[in-house]
Amino acid sequence: MAHLSAAKMLYALALETAFKAVIVRDRPAEVQFKTKTDSAGNVVFAELMQIGVSKGAGHSLSALAEKTEVFHRGGNPIFATDADVTSARATVDELSAFITWIGRYPTPTRADQHPNYPVPPLSDAWGDDMRRWTDPMLDRLHGLAESV
Repeated sequence: MAHLSAAKMLYALALETAFKAVIVRDRPAEVQFKTKTDSAGNVVFAELMQIGVSKGAGHSLSALAEKTEVFHRGGNPIFATDADVTSARATVDELSAFITWIGRYPTPTRADQHPNYPVPPLSDAWGDDMRRWTDPMLDRLHGLAESV
């Protein structure tokens, strides 16, 4: 099952990157940098502080998904039914655990954190089912990026 964990981590990274790209493009006011300038006013240092969500939620795919409105049920929704949205949300929540605890931070970075390692059986996020929910999000986000 190690290959599935690796695939889930990569899908999570792809979603995180796509969500953040859309936020940068569509909501630039919600992107915060910390900068330092020299005496002439030239930027000599820049640090990205947050993209649309608080710094602590930067890997929360569900928080990022909400910012990009991928679960929005208005005109031209990505998912046809409320049940589809529920399954897609569960998949995104599960993938957040893979990006946080398996892919990037296999041990807590603070003493008050407790790892939330995904343990099978999980949601519908298995193989083709995982792609059933993530691919439409990535397709829509990618389609939006093409219009820039």
